[in-house]
Amino acid sequence: MAAGARDVWPATGGAARARVLHSSDRGTAWRAAEVPAGDPARGVLALAFRDRTHGLAVGGDHRPDQPFPAGRATTTDGGRTWRPAAGPPPAYRSGVA
Repeated sequence: MAAGARDVWPATGGAARARVLHSSDRGTAWRAAEVPAGDPARGVLALAFRDRTHGLAVGGDHRPDQPFPAGRATTTDGGRTWRPAAGPPPAYRSGVA
């Protein structure tokens, strides 16, 4: 996910932890934040930001019929911290707008 000329937020998953990385200087320096999701079949798969501070992360479990309560998280501080969002998605999500 990119915004403006300088900010970028890639996400990871499929490991013991899921993380969202952020660079505010076109990739010269990075900061990582853990998101409440992660194992080999789970993680953050998509991000959307409405501005530099408010964002949404979605993902879930790649396995069929496996609900994942931490499949959606929000940030209000530009991705420094993430909190589970109310009402997780009912299934795996690979995109968000």
